[in-house]
Amino acid sequence: MIKKVFQGNYLFVRDGCDYCKVAKKSILKINTLLPLNKQIIIVDCTYTENYGIITNSIIREFYDYLESYPTLFFNGIKKEGANSVLEYVAWLKIKLRNQFIIEEGNEYFSNIQQYAMHDTKCKKSMGRVWCKNEK
Repeated sequence: MIKKVFQGNYLFVRDGCDYCKVAKKSILKINTLLPLNKQIIIVDCTYTENYGIITNSIIREFYDYLESYPTLFFNGIKKEGANSVLEYVAWLKIKLRNQFIIEEGNEYFSNIQQYAMHDTKCKKSMGRVWCKNEK
């Protein structure tokens, strides 16, 4: 848990980072579902990293906690990295489930035949998640 001062939703990114592109795309998708006061603010740290110029006062508050990019501070929780848009959006949907303006169901992706979030009918066995294939 991060200090109480850091309560808020911020995504820190920089140019030239492929994972930052994934995270930004995910955040933009999630922000459309949230009320304005709950949306995640994207903060660009490119000038800070390259030239030492602080372009946003929020950077000064969080800079000691930024070890890599992208870094998401979400209600005092720190999440680093973004492997895929699907993973990032699923993680955020779980955390924000009760705050959406329009409630969404568990999105199904037919190309990979999986739900965005694990189905409740799935079972965990020997370190793997097994889901019944419904057609």
